[in-house]
Amino acid sequence: MTIDRALAEDIRAIASLKGEFTLRSGQISSHYFDKCRFESDPALLQRIAARMIPLISHDTEILAGLELGGVPIATAISLASGLPLAFIRKRAKEYGTCQAVEGRDVEGKCIVLIEDVITTGGAVADAVKLVEAAKGT
Repeated sequence: MTIDRALAEDIRAIASLKGEFTLRSGQISSHYFDKCRFESDPALLQRIAARMIPLISHDTEILAGLELGGVPIATAISLASGLPLAFIRKRAKEYGTCQAVEGRDVEGKCIVLIEDVITTGGAVADAVKLVEAAKGT
């Protein structure tokens, strides 16, 4: 798959900010990538989803959006592809179903995790453990 330079430029134009920003690490940066800006733009999110669909393995049975940023992207891909969707919480909620994996039963299913921004991979590694605990593959 080739790079869609127009899409990349549109994402950069809406999400790349300049100013003074305190990062999660506590460091100060003059640049910030605000992924909420492209996730909240329906036309741009639709284009992103369309470009991501060919990257999904044909044996995928369920998409799983990681809380919080992966949810809008996974939802857009689900709507565009027709694949069912699950939501992965950071931890099981303490009320209702008391589950960390919500929306679909993932037991025995081939799951593709969708995240918005990955820095260290820690949230994805944690989500894999939660999916495995729910007997997804």
